[in-house]
Amino acid sequence: MTRRMIRWSTLAIAALLLTTACSGIGALRADQLSIVTPGELSSVQLPVTLQWRGDHLPASVSQFAVFVDRGPMAPGDDVRSLVDDGCRRRRGCPDPGYLRGLGIYLTSDRSLVVPTLQTLGGLGAETARPVHEAVVVALDQQGRRVGEFSAIARFRFER
Repeated sequence: MTRRMIRWSTLAIAALLLTTACSGIGALRADQLSIVTPGELSSVQLPVTLQWRGDHLPASVSQFAVFVDRGPMAPGDDVRSLVDDGCRRRRGCPDPGYLRGLGIYLTSDRSLVVPTLQTLGGLGAETARPVHEAVVVALDQQGRRVGEFSAIARFRFER
């Protein structure tokens, strides 16, 4: 290899590393959000207390959304993207009661008490101890989801 080729190769590698490093600014990494309790597939009773850790979160994170037995919104979307047209047309909707009915909770804390669980449908409902799922995602000040990653807890409900 000539000196010129080495110099161009070095510049190309440096540019690639810089581009890769900058693309993640403000994005949430998988290791930054994790569920503390309940433990994976542990047995719980109502009310269910969820606790999570958020280490070195981006400065844009101001609150969390917890989704119980339903999927979260896509990265960059806000909670309003999950509500029906009737709610979008009503002033003040969605409010906490409306969201709770959908299995969605908003909090600035790193814990949440879920007072009730919806009855599961399908084959999961027929088991003696159905498995429920809670998904925690980070939100910015405008209520938009930050990054693609989430923390997930699966737990069994003791009736």
